[in-house]
Amino acid sequence: MNLPVYISVTSFNKSDDFRKRHKMIDEIPKVDYRYLQYDLGWQYNPVTVSQYALCLYDEYRTENNETKKNRFLKAVEWLSDYKVMINDHAASLPYYFPNNMYALEAPWYSGMAQGQAVSVFLRAYELTDNDHFIAYAEEILNFMLLSIEEGGTLVRTPEGLPWIEECTTKEPSLILNGHLYALIGLAEYLKLTNNKSYRDIYEELIRSTIQLIPLYEEDNWLLYARKYSRKKCTNKYMGLQVLEAKQLYELTGIPEFHSIWKRWDSFTDWPAFWHDVKAQNTRAFYFFRNLKGIFKSIFPVLYGKYKSKRV
Repeated sequence: MNLPVYISVTSFNKSDDFRKRHKMIDEIPKVDYRYLQYDLGWQYNPVTVSQYALCLYDEYRTENNETKKNRFLKAVEWLSDYKVMINDHAASLPYYFPNNMYALEAPWYSGMAQGQAVSVFLRAYELTDNDHFIAYAEEILNFMLLSIEEGGTLVRTPEGLPWIEECTTKEPSLILNGHLYALIGLAEYLKLTNNKSYRDIYEELIRSTIQLIPLYEEDNWLLYARKYSRKKCTNKYMGLQVLEAKQLYELTGIPEFHSIWKRWDSFTDWPAFWHDVKAQNTRAFYFFRNLKGIFKSIFPVLYGKYKSKRV
């Protein structure tokens, strides 16, 4: 059984876009974080590597391009080497740099990173028929589904419902898009394997997602998160989450995800979405973002005053 196209990444990204946006080190993208904090420089981000791999895989299936197949397998190898076993059955994908936006010290962990790596390993299994990749997917899932108290990324919301954290903040941040990506990874795993040992938590997470999504909807738009930043998400994130809802519907066939997809689709300014996607692949986009990082590092007090005026 072939896994479907990973539309919430590959329908608006190309692997060559990643190669333009990031520094390629031995065929693996490294991300420029100077715009966030200038002294962070270039860092590996497991989400970026996974999204690059997902693009390569979908392009390989469409184009039968051996170069893209080999690049995909190179990214798979990197993720395999990067994962850290925390016990005999669970593996994390740490972030080795701080995230000051969410007061996270290194290393920190992301359910989004875990979920997207699961999707990559499942495609590696589909391509090679090597059972090791199913085992790797399960190790990554097992860490993702550990409670945050046990070091994993699963929390309970104020309503007592399970939620997978994009960022393992001290107080649950409850970011929407990262949770949806994590859920996609789990749904794809069950679609490919039908492993009943994950069925109960999967069904609980599905019910939790459907029940809590209305809390993110405000004035025909979406909040980015319930904690830390309750700002409305950008138009690009709005469109991205439409595609996540569509992907979940196509994976699960659950009617509620169809309703969510169609409702969010009606909220989204698609011309603006595609304009933003095009802009992020230009040199000017990163040049001006990094000017902000330089200004922030040299004049932190002035930058704080500038930002407070814009909130």
